[in-house]
Amino acid sequence: MTGSMQSPNTKRTMASRTLLALSLLPLFVSACDAIKSCTELGCDESDGYASFDLGEHYYDWDEEQDAEYTFTVTWGSGSASCATVVSGDVTCDSDLIALERSVDGMGDDEAYVIDAVLLTEFPGSTVLTIERDGALVVEQYFSVEASVDYPNGAECPPECRGWTGEVDGW
Repeated sequence: MTGSMQSPNTKRTMASRTLLALSLLPLFVSACDAIKSCTELGCDESDGYASFDLGEHYYDWDEEQDAEYTFTVTWGSGSASCATVVSGDVTCDSDLIALERSVDGMGDDEAYVIDAVLLTEFPGSTVLTIERDGALVVEQYFSVEASVDYPNGAECPPECRGWTGEVDGW
């Protein structure tokens, strides 16, 4: 007999093979999931902050050691500020804001540097003002929206959030 007729045994064998393949499919899929692994990279120090980068502004120590600077970030529902005398401590009115400060040089060549204003919120439309002895030095508008990064892959923790804006005219 010619044609494409299959015997009942052949049909049963093909059906059995198909069922076997379908029943093993979840094992292959779960094996792929088991193979996926995450690296252990973490977020860097600036993650979790909106950072207003002040660049390198060095103070003339003789002229400015007693100058008082106030850094204020204002947004729709609030504001936060920090004040510092160049030669002294920093005081902030909220846990939402901080100044990143460093000392450059040694001895007589030491210079205080305020590197950035850090905010723990991402409030959208924002204004940063900097005053020196009560006089406005900088007023700049920003759109502060967190960028999200997954250093270990999209499905792996941690989720790192951050934002950096450059401050002009400082």
